[in-house]
Amino acid sequence: MKQPSLVTVFMPTHNRLKSPKRAVRSVGPQCYDNWELIIINDGSSDGTVEYHELLQSSKNRVFHNSSAKAHATLETLQ
Repeated sequence: MKQPSLVTVFMPTHNRLKSPKRAVRSVGPQCYDNWELIIINDGSSDGTVEYHELLQSSKNRVFHNSSAKAHATLETLQ
């Protein structure tokens, strides 16, 4: 049987701890199972790093960039 297509949810964030919490909670309970969440933390200093470290799993991948540049998202994944 053919594997369903992978859906990637890509979420950059910078010092917005409340927004990523809501977003992560909305992705998980979907009825479609073949998904991944990629979170790019762009130099946050508000507890975002610690929260995202708790989320690491096979479906959630977290990348951190300490430089807080607007273009860090692309740099971090390369």
